[in-house]
Amino acid sequence: MKSSKFVTLTLFLMKLSGSHLFSISFTIISLLNSCVFSQALGIGGGVNLSNLHFFDPDNNGYYDNYNSITSLHAGIYYNLDFNESMGLRLCVGYSAKGFEYKSEISNEYTIGNQVFSEYSKIQSKTRLDYIQFTPMFKYRLEIGELGAFYALIGPYVSVGVSGRSTEEQMYFYSNPFTTIDLNDYNSEIIQFGRDGDGYNYLDFGFTPGIGFQWNKVFLEVVYDFGLNNIDAFNDEDYKIFNRTISIEMGVVFGK
Repeated sequence: MKSSKFVTLTLFLMKLSGSHLFSISFTIISLLNSCVFSQALGIGGGVNLSNLHFFDPDNNGYYDNYNSITSLHAGIYYNLDFNESMGLRLCVGYSAKGFEYKSEISNEYTIGNQVFSEYSKIQSKTRLDYIQFTPMFKYRLEIGELGAFYALIGPYVSVGVSGRSTEEQMYFYSNPFTTIDLNDYNSEIIQFGRDGDGYNYLDFGFTPGIGFQWNKVFLEVVYDFGLNNIDAFNDEDYKIFNRTISIEMGVVFGK
């Protein structure tokens, strides 16, 4: 019985002409528009503080040498307010994420009256560039003429488009007879995917945030909590997730 109803519904949808589908779409959009209290566009930008979260049962403290990097983000916003307190905010923009690795080892020892010293350093930085879409529920609390506080929460979806990695290696060794001083620097563009540098094209998660708006200017802090393993090889015993704090200032055009 259920299957026959499904087939009937499917045949009905298949018989709809393009004009009927347009009419239905227009009606839905009109109904949504009638629920909108106000609409406004905005632009904003700021800085990201990003790092990676590693899932690896056998890490043994190896990932302690990974640190956050500072990068940029910018976006265009479309605000749909259903009333004075609640609404939706849609954002499309550029967001750079990534991490830094740094390891240093220094030793000095004496044999007799002779001094031996050794120093090595490895420092690398990886920046992953994404186009990101973030639809968010927005709750606004007016505080008179001073402006309004607001809270945000919603999912995000990002697609990797480019990136860059740099690596610097230094090694110094000295004893009474000789000195060795080596330096090496490499920089390369990151290619997403298994055939590239092993980073997944797709990243998604959820984003909570808080902000304050005064007249047309807003300042906010949001946190991207990645849920998708961005290791393209999908190893069950090794997963990496994006974690990013964004501090942003922007301007709203419209009501």
